[in-house]
Amino acid sequence: RGDADGVGAHRTPVTDMASLTVKASLKSLVSFARGTSLVGETRLVHITTDHSVNKLFGHKGNGISTGKYNLVTFFPKGLYEQFRRVANLYFLSVAIISLFEAISPIKPYTIWAPLCLVVGLSMTKEAVEDYGRHKQDHEQNTSLTEKFDGTSMTQCEWRDIRAGDVVRVVRDQAFPCDLILLASPLDDAVCYVETKNLDGETNLKLKR
Repeated sequence: RGDADGVGAHRTPVTDMASLTVKASLKSLVSFARGTSLVGETRLVHITTDHSVNKLFGHKGNGISTGKYNLVTFFPKGLYEQFRRVANLYFLSVAIISLFEAISPIKPYTIWAPLCLVVGLSMTKEAVEDYGRHKQDHEQNTSLTEKFDGTSMTQCEWRDIRAGDVVRVVRDQAFPCDLILLASPLDDAVCYVETKNLDGETNLKLKR
């Protein structure tokens, strides 16, 4: 597995970066989910260091976020998620009824105390799990790679990569994004990729 330049990375001088384009035929994720396919659907990407060129095409950034909550939305969204459960909603209704002594012989604290305990523990568990997701996202987003800045290869974080950047991936390094192979130091201009994180297979796949 030698060094590979992708999306392409590049070892030769780039004289017309702004004029090069890559047309990659992609199936729409929406059509895939619906079980249909759109023939001829393409995505146009300009290989350039000027990100404003590709911004016109609406390409997304490379940062990832798998967390469900943030500091503002955790409490209201967390409560909503808890009381979407039928059991919690039932006990909430019983707890509200217990506040009216005329129609309920039960003391309110006998219902509210266990309900608050169960909901509180569940939300605490959600907070711990979501913190772990945010931590993993930060580790991924701040991982370092190399991209072409117009004159040389410079280090940058994964989240700073944009569509059209020329990226260099070295041996045993994880891919920071979806890449199109442009050059490789191997004789046949190929590279070998391990996709264990995607499909669990440890055998190397040949990419041209």
